[in-house]
Amino acid sequence: MPGIHFPDDCSDLDGTPESRAQYIQGILDVSGEDARHVMLYVTVSIGAIVLVLTQLPFERLINLPLAIRCLFLAGLVLMGAGALLFFCYVRAIHLARMGMVRCLASCDARHARQLWAGPEGIWTSRGSFYRWGIRLTGIGGALAPWRPRASATCCSATDERSGGMRPGIGLRGPLSTMV
Repeated sequence: MPGIHFPDDCSDLDGTPESRAQYIQGILDVSGEDARHVMLYVTVSIGAIVLVLTQLPFERLINLPLAIRCLFLAGLVLMGAGALLFFCYVRAIHLARMGMVRCLASCDARHARQLWAGPEGIWTSRGSFYRWGIRLTGIGGALAPWRPRASATCCSATDERSGGMRPGIGLRGPLSTMV
């Protein structure tokens, strides 16, 4: 960060036990927020998969050209793989937080910093889970040939079999004829 210099030797982590405990608690708070943020990605990825699979009639899906079905399946698989990688990253954060809680008992701010931001910290050792989760989820979302309409309603499609309205999300693209 411009204007802020942190010593390389972690001498800024020396101080009273209260200040070290406060520093560790701050790291725990930040890591908790990080885990909650990434869990939102997991929820969005899995939610998108569930939404698509529950809203598209299977009998119409199998009538699509093979290339479209393969793209659709690849997109869903990639979004699922992205969600799994995000979950692995959250699990690594959780394990590191457990170690940082142990540091809180002894006020060992240096070790807590090493667990979070050191050479073997979360981002250095497990950041690839997050980066690949973002990539796979983005690519999967782009490959799945569906996009909700801006004016989607809770009852946007007519169900010919029952003669009434059925819930739908309203689709554009190659799958728009399915709903």
